[in-house]
Amino acid sequence: MKRYKKFTTNLRQTLLYPLLILLLAAPIVSADDDTPPGTMVFLPFSIQTQTIQPHLQKGLTNVLATRMSKRTGLIAIQRGKTATKLSTLLEEGDQESFRKMLNEMKGEYLFLGSLEEGNNQFEIMIYVFSKKGGGAASFARTISSLDMAIPSLNELSGEIAEKVFNQKQPEQKTTLVNKQEGTSGFQTAHPDRAYREGLYGAATILDLDEGFFKIQSTRRSQKISRLVKAMDIGDIDGDGKDEIVLLAHGRLILYHFSSDHFQEQADYPLPSHLNLHNIYLADIDGDHRMEIYISASNGDNPASQVYGWDGSKLLSRQTNVPFYLRPGLKKNGSPRLLGQIGGLEVPVGTSFYEMVITTAGKLEKGEKIAIPKGFNLSDFIFLDLDSDGTQEFIGLTRKNRLQVMSQDGTLLWESDAGYGASKDFLGTLSSNRMGSIAYIHTRLIGRDMDGDGSPEILIGRNRLTTVKYLKRLRYFEGSSIAALKWDGSQMLTLWETHKIPGYTTDYQVVPGGGAGDDLNLYFIESDSSYPLFFWESNSSTINRFTMGRKQTSSEK
Repeated sequence: MKRYKKFTTNLRQTLLYPLLILLLAAPIVSADDDTPPGTMVFLPFSIQTQTIQPHLQKGLTNVLATRMSKRTGLIAIQRGKTATKLSTLLEEGDQESFRKMLNEMKGEYLFLGSLEEGNNQFEIMIYVFSKKGGGAASFARTISSLDMAIPSLNELSGEIAEKVFNQKQPEQKTTLVNKQEGTSGFQTAHPDRAYREGLYGAATILDLDEGFFKIQSTRRSQKISRLVKAMDIGDIDGDGKDEIVLLAHGRLILYHFSSDHFQEQADYPLPSHLNLHNIYLADIDGDHRMEIYISASNGDNPASQVYGWDGSKLLSRQTNVPFYLRPGLKKNGSPRLLGQIGGLEVPVGTSFYEMVITTAGKLEKGEKIAIPKGFNLSDFIFLDLDSDGTQEFIGLTRKNRLQVMSQDGTLLWESDAGYGASKDFLGTLSSNRMGSIAYIHTRLIGRDMDGDGSPEILIGRNRLTTVKYLKRLRYFEGSSIAALKWDGSQMLTLWETHKIPGYTTDYQVVPGGGAGDDLNLYFIESDSSYPLFFWESNSSTINRFTMGRKQTSSEK
């Protein structure tokens, strides 16, 4: 029997390999040659099978590249030392080198493929990234034997050509995979996502007529030709009007919203050697002007910055504070500044402090604060959710689940859905050591939005997706912003914005300033949904939704 299995395995490899060779007659170029613009870049297939199949990595890549080139008419790049090096950089997470090489190859599409064996069958998975943006498309096939790999790739190439490149397939199409195997011609890497998206039927989706809230107006800025990393809103010059403060790569940009549109007020350079993480506005010193706190690092060490603004110029209050910084609330509701130390072998340490301002105006660590294990500074807030005089701990886990804990650390509730995922991180992505990076969550905001005296939670919902065999390669399939209300035992969705195709970088909600209890929801939308580095968009847009509660029958 063993001899028979070995014979059939060798026979399949003997039959498959010549087929792979015969299918290579197409306009494919080596990545080491001069590359014309408008090309498809194919990285070598990831092969994970019980027996070593050395021919499959090149063979399957060649077949897919050949088929795609024939169907689209575009040049396919899938051979050469450069393509192999590109694959290695992606696995290592060396984002800058990967970006540089991909740009030099002038590719407009990136293909990642895998063949994985499990449960007596094989799964072929192909991801297609486009420079035009819009996230990745994923395609899958499950086959019972390697003999079916080439016919399946032929089918998949047709589906990719139709769905990604708008190339219509012939009406008559033969399905080469048995339906009983449970295969699907086109599916995402997470087929249960559609089900999970339907769990929020009771929530108010803004712009609809049902529900407790309504949209009164929407405004959108012109494209900002910078990749905005963070945003906050507040009165930083004491004139009673809010400024919109944007943090971009090496820049601090101020906007006003007036005369029904967004107006840029100032643009200041920041130290170029700093890795900027987040920005917060808070009046910690009590002078009725919000300070600008920028959480930043220099290499692996925290080096946060504090600024002020007098209405005409940026004032440096303190540089290179050796803590990651974020404002929070004391038990009485007054603001306080929190700090987290750096780590020796990891980007962040485990100690948190309430920061104090000395008589000389410098920040120093004060009282140590106990934080549940596993949470970093961007992962939590303290709020009195039910107005009983006791604050609850609201935190985001590493798996992007929202938790509510009592003061003694008892878990009261955990979400099924994901919240707070972002592209930003602390640490070095290219490092292979454990804990070399710590992803930063989007901000958690506590504000009473329905007027009942208790705060709700405002939180972003970037739909995070990862490539199955490259866990560090993350991208996002659209986003929304949700307001969650605590009912004593669980969080309920009060309202949620419509899902947009882009990535939500940051958001804030402030009082509308007019009569009644209107709110202004601001958020930054990035064109790019891509995984941290390659083909990131350099443009962002500010959005403003003015919204308010609908009158009940007793209020009319």
